[in-house]
Order: sequence, then structure tokens, then C-alpha cells
Amino acid sequence: MLPTVLPVGNTHGMRREAGEAIGAVGIAVLAVVAFLGLSAFGLYSMGDRPSPESPPPTWPPDRYAESPTCASIAARMPALPPLITRAEAVAQAPDPASTRVVTSCSWYEYGKPANTVYLYLSNSLVPGSGAGESTAKTNFALAPGENVEPIPGLATAAAFYDEQGYPEQCWIKLYQGNVYAQLYVNGDPDKATCRAAVKKLAVAVTEALN
Repeated sequence: MLPTVLPVGNTHGMRREAGEAIGAVGIAVLAVVAFLGLSAFGLYSMGDRPSPESPPPTWPPDRYAESPTCASIAARMPALPPLITRAEAVAQAPDPASTRVVTSCSWYEYGKPANTVYLYLSNSLVPGSGAGESTAKTNFALAPGENVEPIPGLATAAAFYDEQGYPEQCWIKLYQGNVYAQLYVNGDPDKATCRAAVKKLAVAVTEALN
């Protein structure tokens, strides 16, 4: 039996059909690969996308809008000598997010120890930022002084400290809310009575703040 011989023209047609079929399959495979690639990229992008930033924390408004006056402090200490110096000035704040006003009061009478108060009021430029109290707290922590001794129960925080080279002075530093204060009594060589006097002055300041 003789083998069947296909015409040359039919062979080309079959090859063309097979090629088209292979091409179609290839395109379909490429489409699937592209889809999977885009899907994977989308999932990666969603997972890698940074989460929205949390809003900054907020604090209550500054506790004090102004410092107590020298008169309001003296009203709580009838035994104070006469007021001889009173000053108030805007000063540069160490924190650019706050402003600062410095108030000073001095009471003195010849033959008696002098009493002096410096009040540093720091107000936040942005309400609720907490910059005012943060500045007062930082000032308290960084204030120079020797032999720092905390005073429990006075203001937000308070401490006795010594100024080197001034044996007849007794100092207290404290902060309450957004006010930082330095107080000292000068001219009392007795350490015990000197400290008692400056603590009374500190109590008068905190009461005037309240």
C-alpha cells in the first residue's frame, strides 16, 4: 500500500494554524503573568505605604496668662520689708515655641535680710502645644546651683540650692505650671533661719500663683 502524500499547500496551512495557536497561547500566558505581576505590586505597595501620621499630642492651655504681682506676694507676707524694686520685661525665651516675661521684686530695709523674687512666665505660641510648661520645667531642671535639695509638696517641683560664693544667701528654685521662679534671701548668716525665710517667700509665691 502506497503512503499517503499530503499536498505541499496543505502542509503550509497546518504550520500556519499551529503557529497562530502557539502565538495565542503565548499572548495569554504573558497576559496572566502581567496581571499577577501588577497584583503583586499592588499588594506590596499597599503594604509598604506609610500609615497616616498620628496627630501631635495636645495639652491643656497654659495654666497662667500672667505672673502674680509683687503686691500680691507681699500681701501674703506682712513681715516683708518695704518693696524697693519692681520690674517687668519681655525676654528671649530659650524655646522658640514660647514667649517669656520676667518679673522681679525686691524687698529691703536697712539692718534686715533682703528678699528677692524672679518670675519667668513662659506662654505657648500655639495653644495646647505644652511649650510654656515644658520651658518652665526645663528651666527648673537646668538651673545652676550647688547642694540641690528637693522640697516635697511645694509647687509642681521645688528645691533649695546654694549659690557658690554667697554664704549668707539662701535660694529656692521652683516651677508651677508655665511659671519658673528663683527666690533668695540675702544677709542672714544663720542657715536655718535663712532657709525658713526663703521657704516662706516661696509659699507666698505659690499661693499668689493659685
